[in-house]
Amino acid sequence: MHVTLGRVFIHHDGALGDVLLSLPCLRKIRSTGGFLHLACRLDIGEFLQYAGLADEISRVDSLLYSPLYADLPPGWSCGMLSSFDRAYLFAAREERFADNLRQCIPDVRIIRTIPPADMPEHAAHFRLKQCGNGDDFADSLPLALPEASWTWAERLLAGQGFRKGGDRLVAVHPGSGGIKKCWPLRNYLDLIHSLSGDQHTWCVVLSGPAEPQETISALQELAANNPRVIHLHQEPLSHLAAVLNIADHYLGNDSGISHLAGAMHCRGTVLFGPTNPQIWRPFYKGIEAVQFTQDGTPKTVSALSLSERVLSAL
Repeated sequence: MHVTLGRVFIHHDGALGDVLLSLPCLRKIRSTGGFLHLACRLDIGEFLQYAGLADEISRVDSLLYSPLYADLPPGWSCGMLSSFDRAYLFAAREERFADNLRQCIPDVRIIRTIPPADMPEHAAHFRLKQCGNGDDFADSLPLALPEASWTWAERLLAGQGFRKGGDRLVAVHPGSGGIKKCWPLRNYLDLIHSLSGDQHTWCVVLSGPAEPQETISALQELAANNPRVIHLHQEPLSHLAAVLNIADHYLGNDSGISHLAGAMHCRGTVLFGPTNPQIWRPFYKGIEAVQFTQDGTPKTVSALSLSERVLSAL
């Protein structure tokens, strides 16, 4: 029997990659029906709302939620929170926020985001099992995007000279939220030079607000001196998602953009340093995880260079 949850409140304060690791769980909650309000980072919320995973969104850093992290002040009002029948709180551990939220929504369910160290498993699978109603982990369709985002991506590429159906596109994101998680920038620059040396292969390189100025400047210079390299800096998530869905291959570090590539079903390679790919890799099966050592040498690639490996996969 199909059970409707009524009005559901979801609170997820993670960055892009962390929220996208929760996609199977969010889809499971969504499939049960009801009205769904998602509190998360604004750009992520707008992206997921259009994809149909929320009816309403709010900023996770809203002043409405800040009192829930400490002792509630006298006379504090629940406001719109009292209108919900159930809440899901994505958190690494039990915290005061959950206890305070129960003052407004008695049925609060915590979805722990980090698997226990003694029982490691993929984070997305671990979260999905906590959502109830089974633990089906099959890949879903790519996230839906506004038509305007597809149009923007196609016009951008065509305007640069890319021939859809004739050329091949590799999307590269050399950055990440943590420098230790990044394959050396020099390696990426050499790889992009090698890939774009093929006359039918184009590279679109991505950078965002977390990247150091050194990386941004190097990518800008690379694009300025190579007609088949396009640099996109701080584009909206929907624009990046459209480009990733068009791309024939993706290459990047353990980052939010790598998880976005997986969510858009872009086949690719994600390079992992200190983090465990068995737990944190994008859950799309078309993404291959390759670990690298402290000096940037890939551990698990064959004798072929990584650029040849990518070209052979196109």
